[in-house]
Amino acid sequence: MCTLSRCGQAPAAPVARLAVIAGDGHSVTVSAASSSDPDGAVVSYVWDLNGDGVYDTAGPATQTMAVAGRGERRLIVAAVDNDNLVAAATITVDQHSGPGQVGVAASPASTAAASAPSLVVEAKRTASPARLRLTVPRRITLARLRERGVHVTLAVSRGVHVHVTVRRGSRVLARRAFAATKRARYVALRLSKRQLRDLARRRSTTLTIEISAPGAGSLRRRIVVLRAS
Repeated sequence: MCTLSRCGQAPAAPVARLAVIAGDGHSVTVSAASSSDPDGAVVSYVWDLNGDGVYDTAGPATQTMAVAGRGERRLIVAAVDNDNLVAAATITVDQHSGPGQVGVAASPASTAAASAPSLVVEAKRTASPARLRLTVPRRITLARLRERGVHVTLAVSRGVHVHVTVRRGSRVLARRAFAATKRARYVALRLSKRQLRDLARRRSTTLTIEISAPGAGSLRRRIVVLRAS
């Protein structure tokens, strides 16, 4: 059944929009959440994360990728609406990308034949998700934090790039991207002098360490920072 306003009318295609919402020189996060459909809703997103014209992952409206030392990366998102119609947008990012950068509508050739809305996700991307492992100390002194930074151990069940984030409450203090493998790797994230001065005003504070990887979810651990008495 159709509504009175739509009876006899062909459904309208969605509008795909893509924009950078975060970037720190090491990784860039892009979002297609502002995509819309004039007569329905966008129900799914399919991504081409390497710009080769093949949609290789179906996922959420946001994606984060490492950019440090990688040059420009071209991304394409296809927004699929509840009528199974498709629109696409593309954006090119690098280590200089930051909030406010927006993408453009993709050409029909980039949408895997926009007149035929079925999208094929590349089979090689259907492997089981990587399993993450994160180890952090339970406590650290502020002096040690100044000297070494936040020192953690990470590993994954197969080689992927993981994103490591340090938060105090909802505030992001540091974020970096690292290549990770089955072999445990030690990494350090350093805080700025201003952030360290802020921590020094408190007798103790709790930081949250998070690692995440595309399609693998995330892991969080807490670490208490103690100020020397």
